[in-house]
Amino acid sequence: MNVLHIFREWESAYQLVGSLVFSQGELRFTYADSYLSSAAARPISLSLPLQDATFFSNEAAPFFSGLAPEGDMKRLLAESIHSSSFAVMLRRLNNESIGGLIFNTEPEVEDEHASYRPLEELDLIRLRDEPRTTAFEMSMSSRLSLSGAQSKAGLYCAESTAGRTWYLPDSTAPSTHIVKTPQKVFPDQTLNEALCLETARRCGFDTADWELLNLDGGEPLLAVRRFDRTFPDDPDKHISGLPAPRRLHQEDFCQASLLMPEMKYEPTGGNYASRCGTILTRASSNPFGDRAFFLQALYFDYLIGNCDNHLKNHAMLWDETWSTCELAPLYDITCTTIYPSVEAEMGVSLCPSRKIFNVTPHDIVRTSQALGVPQKLGESLYKELHANFPKALDAAANHLAQLGYNRTERLVEHIRKEFSGKVQL
Repeated sequence: MNVLHIFREWESAYQLVGSLVFSQGELRFTYADSYLSSAAARPISLSLPLQDATFFSNEAAPFFSGLAPEGDMKRLLAESIHSSSFAVMLRRLNNESIGGLIFNTEPEVEDEHASYRPLEELDLIRLRDEPRTTAFEMSMSSRLSLSGAQSKAGLYCAESTAGRTWYLPDSTAPSTHIVKTPQKVFPDQTLNEALCLETARRCGFDTADWELLNLDGGEPLLAVRRFDRTFPDDPDKHISGLPAPRRLHQEDFCQASLLMPEMKYEPTGGNYASRCGTILTRASSNPFGDRAFFLQALYFDYLIGNCDNHLKNHAMLWDETWSTCELAPLYDITCTTIYPSVEAEMGVSLCPSRKIFNVTPHDIVRTSQALGVPQKLGESLYKELHANFPKALDAAANHLAQLGYNRTERLVEHIRKEFSGKVQL
């Protein structure tokens, strides 16, 4: 049997939360007695409430598997460690993951090896030009696990009067940004996501902060600031002479729903909008506001042409005290309908067929009701978003053009053309 000790960052230290015991085909998670006796103890997942009893595979696997890599990273890691088990992957990539937890084979965490290694522009160019191997090498070096299929790396960004420097975290050093790479099969993907995020921001949504890294005139990298990392006003911890961010906890809707990552896209009859509404009602400190926000996010996905709005692209975010949680800012928004190879079925759908081109006025109302938002309010929110969308899209495109990125014209034209055929109330 293998054992992984699980810690959370708490009051500038690492607090033992529990242990994950696993072997071939078996998995058990148990909260530590010391943690359960702490007045500050909180569940690490909505699907793993505080209790003395052990959680077995069917209960524990959805949350922990949701922290492991997906796509190419998962395949490369499986080849490297000779195992496709997500628990074995977490044992290898244990220092930095999504949210506020880290894993260790030892019963204590030592920070003495934490460091930040400065990167040169050539390192970033290599990440862009050889994303598959470079992102894998960086993740293995920093022992960082990032879910999602796109090649990406977790990096630390330091800003000064002389500019900014990017660093590769090592050991328990936290990252500040997720840096995403272009993919040849999806042209201009990083520009696409930047345009969509900026359009959402200009529509009034709370979004993850982003910037494009223009290296040598080629396709840019997209650096997204982690909203699950925060800097205290008076940093009490430094690593390699740099202020260290604190980890905030989060979990995506797949984890909260007790669903494995492969179930992140809505199946026929899945009714994921209603499922998400239930999670928000149960967990959010602002349940009605978050349900209305989530409803508008689904409307925005529909208008922008984002079919990749699956359960792992929506999350709950906890505050530093782990006392309250709310819907996380929007992230991972892309117009997927411009890529013919991508299915036109929404990850969290508005209509029974799940196809983005089949949405009707009735589906707009039905989704509002599924999320517990009164019909008239849901209609009003959609009308307002529909009215503001074209101006926000143009403003976002102009913003990217001012930054020197003029290759969004084809994408903007595509979105405008599809928008003209979208539902009007």
